[in-house]
Amino acid sequence: MYRTTTLVCALLCTQLSAQLTFTFDNNDLSHWNGDVHDFIVNENGQLQLNAQEAGQSSIYTKLIFPDSIVWQLDVSLDFSPSGSNKLTVWLGIDTTNISSANGYYLEIGESGGEDAIHFFQLVNGTPVLLASGIMGGVADPVNVMINLEKNSNDWWTLGTTDLDSNNSIQEFVLYFPDENISNQKYFGISCYYTRSRSEAFAFDNISISEIVADTIPPDLIAVEILDPRNVCISFSEKITESSAENINNYKFIPAIEIEHAVLDSADHRKVVLVLKSDLPGGQIIRLATKNIEDLFSNKSLELIYEIELIELAEPGDILINEILFDPFTGGEDFIELINHSEKNINLAGWILYNADKEESQDIMQEFILRPHEIVAFSKKPDYLYKEYQAPDDARIVFQDIPSLNNSDGNVSIIQIDKHTSSTIDSFDYSADYHHDLLNDTEGISLER
Repeated sequence: MYRTTTLVCALLCTQLSAQLTFTFDNNDLSHWNGDVHDFIVNENGQLQLNAQEAGQSSIYTKLIFPDSIVWQLDVSLDFSPSGSNKLTVWLGIDTTNISSANGYYLEIGESGGEDAIHFFQLVNGTPVLLASGIMGGVADPVNVMINLEKNSNDWWTLGTTDLDSNNSIQEFVLYFPDENISNQKYFGISCYYTRSRSEAFAFDNISISEIVADTIPPDLIAVEILDPRNVCISFSEKITESSAENINNYKFIPAIEIEHAVLDSADHRKVVLVLKSDLPGGQIIRLATKNIEDLFSNKSLELIYEIELIELAEPGDILINEILFDPFTGGEDFIELINHSEKNINLAGWILYNADKEESQDIMQEFILRPHEIVAFSKKPDYLYKEYQAPDDARIVFQDIPSLNNSDGNVSIIQIDKHTSSTIDSFDYSADYHHDLLNDTEGISLER
């Protein structure tokens, strides 16, 4: 049964523009009218119902409504909605006297087993059901972001995003001609509750804004190499299938033939390019895209993104090139590696290991070592630059390394891939390996 509600209006109401945003970062509820005394801003920065007894509490704000509009709000109901404990979101109504109002609203909570978000039109106080979301979608305690869009062509689209899992669902798409939305005056919320649920409604990030025409073409924001023959491209917005799957809209430099392009069925911002041959390793590859079209017919100009194939190392690909194990007083050891292969190799997750002392240090940072490049790891890079007058382009990187004996010992480098380890190089060093003409080897590194 529909329950008649009146939103009591003060004589003087502040009328907000078509852009309304409430994040409740402070205790200011001055823009709201109605049963404001039944609400608080809680310690989490949310608008929360804080009533003393069972009943119904409503608040609202005055607003200028544009013809095309998007409503967004976070809703947290710490209970399973029902006919006794439910929420009404007054999207836009022309009077606060609901018994004679015209407008639109969403409702969460009902008797029976549908447990969906329902979308109603209000005609002179009489509700008319226009659409319903996914059945069972609000059967459990609710913690969602609601997004309802009404464009200038009278298409209404309701989507929800679970704020715990971040999963998004399209609840419904409805064509419903409307000539009255710009005549509405109020946006509001009504909570219907039993005593045990009188503090169990919370809201945040309420936003109502005009939909501005999109004139910006999609941007190329990321490219991921899934494997040597599959490349995933991500754009800044949803794109059309025809432009996404036209292989003439993509070009690799150096040239690599494309077998076909597939628009991701779950995310229309992503395209997977399937190649006829493997991506070449050991070099920078440029991917150019053009004429990629968004849903508003905006076409992109040529966009270029640089990628490189990262490959696993095999024994001998990365070599221990030089070590310092007996530094000057106040100095620090270092381990220098060289990429002896034609591969781009990521050292993140690798282990620097002293087998004699069973000490290890993980390389935690992302570090790409390209073909024939050299890098030195030390806890005192600045000291090494100064003491050994290293050139500015020398790559000496801060990194903890295992302690090294001054007389002899071991340095090993271990690659970790999906919990599988492999020793790529190992060097048993000794001070005796220094040149015989050196009387004192302190502070002198040992090259292999």
